[in-house]
Amino acid sequence: MLSAYNIDIAYIDGKEIAKLSQEELKKPTNEDLFECIANKDQIDDNIKIPTRMFKGPNGAEKAAVSI
Repeated sequence: MLSAYNIDIAYIDGKEIAKLSQEELKKPTNEDLFECIANKDQIDDNIKIPTRMFKGPNGAEKAAVSI
């Protein structure tokens, strides 16, 4: 999720990840994973900018697929 938006640094709360891993065997949603980020306020601003997801590696290809 973070690499899709070209986020370089995020602080992950290990306790929240551990809780998430103990839930039923289901794939966590992006919202579930976002709740495990300790610096959500900084990351949230970047994720709200849709063009950020096309800045990272393979950004041009992702943009072409999106179109």
